[in-house]
Amino acid sequence: MQEGMLPDTVPKSVKAAELLCQRLWELPAIRERYRKEMRRLLAEVWDEQALLAELDRAMRLSEPHRRPVAKPILRKGEAGYDLIVQFVNGRRKEVQAELDRPPLDWPEIQPWPSPPATGPQMHIEGSFSAVMMETAPTNFIGHGSANLEFTVEGKTRKPCTRFGSVALPN
Repeated sequence: MQEGMLPDTVPKSVKAAELLCQRLWELPAIRERYRKEMRRLLAEVWDEQALLAELDRAMRLSEPHRRPVAKPILRKGEAGYDLIVQFVNGRRKEVQAELDRPPLDWPEIQPWPSPPATGPQMHIEGSFSAVMMETAPTNFIGHGSANLEFTVEGKTRKPCTRFGSVALPN
């Protein structure tokens, strides 16, 4: 669920809105532990100037390595950059306001309804086996094996014939 589509009683400091978050929030001990940790983070870790300086440093470091595009993705004074700056500068006030009042109950969030099926059903089946490697190869094709097929209206197809599957230690 996207931010802005949630009820106002969902804590804005929680950047997730699914069932697990709701269940954890319902436990008073977890709720208070979360709020205590948010207070500590605001006091000891959240530093707007340092975060914005790091943003600028990352932009300078990445500048020579960014692909040229018709419209830059992130530049000072442009929407993406300004949104990050706005978030960093406004976050403390938003979270502090939440911490200054008693915690609100998490509302029941209704899942999105599934759209009605409009076409024939598709059955998808697949399997794979991976090759364990120390580092990722530049080309995964030919490493490991995989099989993928789907069936629609009694016709089975294999949409892909070239696969690769690699497992890395970390």
